Amino acid sequence: MPAGFTPVKVVRCELMASIEDAEGRWSGVTEATLTGDLAPLLAALSEPDDEKWLGPCTADMELVPPLWLVDATGAAIHAHYPRDGCAKTKPAARDALAGLTVRETTAMKQTLVEPRAALDSGCRAEWTAPFDEERLLSISSTDSFPGIGGKSPVPSTPPTSTPPTKTPPTSTLPTDLDGMRWCRYAVEPDPSGAPESSGTAAMTGAITLRTGQFVAGGTLDPATAQLVAGVAAFEPVPRSCDATATMFLVLVPIHGGHELEMTFTAELDGCELLSRDGSGTRPLPDDVRELLTAQTAL
Repeated sequence: MPAGFTPVKVVRCELMASIEDAEGRWSGVTEATLTGDLAPLLAALSEPDDEKWLGPCTADMELVPPLWLVDATGAAIHAHYPRDGCAKTKPAARDALAGLTVRETTAMKQTLVEPRAALDSGCRAEWTAPFDEERLLSISSTDSFPGIGGKSPVPSTPPTSTPPTKTPPTSTLPTDLDGMRWCRYAVEPDPSGAPESSGTAAMTGAITLRTGQFVAGGTLDPATAQLVAGVAAFEPVPRSCDATATMFLVLVPIHGGHELEMTFTAELDGCELLSRDGSGTRPLPDDVRELLTAQTAL
């Protein structure tokens, strides 16, 4: 400690705070001010670190909240917790802090993690379009499938809301859906020639995944939900398109007042496909895609 510096209180910063207000949910820091007899704490903090221990150490990760010593003028220094041979904090400092009194706490916002609109609609702040294992196989052998010019193969008879005649039991959906919760996400396209952004995972020549940011959320009406369910009920087709969607929907069916444990992803551009639970793709008919685009527009 600097000569002449006399702390009168300590401030401990808890880094794992979550703060919710009218704007949404934030990551934050809770600042706790502690007072009392600081002598035991100052004595514990003055201990040197132990020599590094070459023997076995526990594998748990210790989260150590930053600690500041503050004098009467408001000047502060960042305290170092003495460490043992395994680089863990010595118990004396923790015990001394436990003997102090928390006088006040202040929560401070840092980063907006989930906007209020996302929270109210039950949507995540961001979503990465699911990875389809079949996609690698289809793209690596484009000669085998009719996709041309980056467009998805279109069946001779586009899917409609009529249930298919042959559908695996696991793909069966109720025919009286209450609706579907929808979350719309937008992906900013990378500038031409620019490197992939940090939110992008790419496999050259095979697949490009980007994380979309929340735009809006709501609930589809039962008729539109049933149209989507009809498309999802068709057998998956090999994907021969590798265009990346810049706008997509995450859809969760609702039946009997409860959300079903399945998720659909509908691409509003790009390859314009629909997938269920991250596997299997089906072409999204133009009329259904246009209806979804109109109903989920801002």
